[in-house]
Amino acid sequence: MVVFTVSQINHQANELLGEAMGSVAVTGEIRGLVRARSGHVYFKLADQHAQLDCAFFKSSVRFCQVDLQEDLQVTVTGRLGIYEQGGRYQLIVRHLEPAGDSKLAAERERIRKKLAAEGLFDQQHKKPLPTLARRIAVISSPSGAAIADVKATLARRLPVAEVVLFPVLVQGDQAAAQICSAIAQLDPADFDLALIVRGGGSISELWVFNEEPLLRAVFRCQVPIISGVGHESDQTLIELVADFRAATPTAAAELATPITADLMRENLMRLRQAVSRGIVYGQEQRGQHLDRLEHRLRQASPQRRLQQARSNLTALAARLSRHQHAQLAGQRQQLKQLGGRLQQHHPGVFIRQMQRRLGPMKARLQSAWRGRSTRCQQQLVVLQRRLDAGLGAQILRRKNRLLPLKGQLKAHNPIRMLAEHRHQSRQLGLRVQRGVVKQIKQQRQRQTALSRTLHALGPERVLKRGYSIVTDVAGEHVLGHTDALVGQLDAQRRLSVRLRLADGQAVLGQATLSIHPVEKSND
Repeated sequence: MVVFTVSQINHQANELLGEAMGSVAVTGEIRGLVRARSGHVYFKLADQHAQLDCAFFKSSVRFCQVDLQEDLQVTVTGRLGIYEQGGRYQLIVRHLEPAGDSKLAAERERIRKKLAAEGLFDQQHKKPLPTLARRIAVISSPSGAAIADVKATLARRLPVAEVVLFPVLVQGDQAAAQICSAIAQLDPADFDLALIVRGGGSISELWVFNEEPLLRAVFRCQVPIISGVGHESDQTLIELVADFRAATPTAAAELATPITADLMRENLMRLRQAVSRGIVYGQEQRGQHLDRLEHRLRQASPQRRLQQARSNLTALAARLSRHQHAQLAGQRQQLKQLGGRLQQHHPGVFIRQMQRRLGPMKARLQSAWRGRSTRCQQQLVVLQRRLDAGLGAQILRRKNRLLPLKGQLKAHNPIRMLAEHRHQSRQLGLRVQRGVVKQIKQQRQRQTALSRTLHALGPERVLKRGYSIVTDVAGEHVLGHTDALVGQLDAQRRLSVRLRLADGQAVLGQATLSIHPVEKSND
């Protein structure tokens, strides 16, 4: 028996399962949808009795056009295999598409997003419903149960309203065109309201109410439209475009008639009662008003008004007399008080009082002035003496301080200093002149000595001492037995040279030359 490791057995089982099954297509509902951060999608494909793990990798997800949701019926194509690390049986999904009604649901979602982006579902485009519709258009199948319920409800709730039926197909290929034609006939001048109703059904049976041309026709209609398609659980896009949505056809009829006949009768009864109460109340108010007017008329009769005026005049005369007597008494009392106060403040009295007070004050002031004047004179004399003594001492100190400053000023007199500088400048000029003359004389003496030395060492003096200057035929000086000199000798070692002497030149032609190098002494 061959023994496998866990990895080997899972790997071999994966290959065998893939080879045996190949590519398969499976249909079912999506359960447990998980979107990983890596971009992979994991879910279970289930039916009523079983479920299958599915792995939808990122490389395949990016080509998927389906909006994956829970409970979505789909058909997937892929390869069966085993997830070796976990040992789980799974389907590797390569392609995914809606199955059955799910295709229609996906298409409905696409249309919904498109129209929503265009603003067809915005609340600002909704038209208000009339409070009391007199002429109502109903677009529906003439043989369905929905139209019977709508007619019964409208007849019961608002029998005065005129109901006009537009018979159309509500299912099939021609249904959308017939409904659009009926909507095009709606004119606001002829109809106050329109109902589009149909009974319940599957998504495929109700698909006509999701078609884009019909939705755009509902949006363009100028008459308010109530949608009553299907039951509460049914969902169609016409509900989003219509001005109002009702869960059922019957609910649409009720929504179209907010004011029913019974309600109108109740309102009429309440209005009749209110009018009766208003009439009775008005009569009572008018009676009370007449009573008040009669009372005011009796109160305003000429005899009563004259008698009342006389009584008022008598009372006013008595009040005036009392007021005058009281006022005169008060004024007399005030005059007495003012007279006493005036007597107290009479100018003569005030002057006499001031004279009595000023007499002693004058004597004291004169005495104080005399004493004060004497003391001030004495103080002035003392201050004058102190001032004279202080000024004399200060002047003396200032003179003593000025004497050294005067000497310093004389020592630093600009004229004197200028004269000294001029004298110093003349002395420096003389010194410079003497130094220049001395330098020139020294240079001349040095030049004379150098000239003498040069003359003594010149070639003329050397020639006079018995020396001569030897040159070759070209005039070049012959300095020693060099190779150049030897090169000028002929085969007999004879050389033509010139001798410069002190008193002239001598030419030695074809002279035989014997070269005897002289050793140089170390001295």
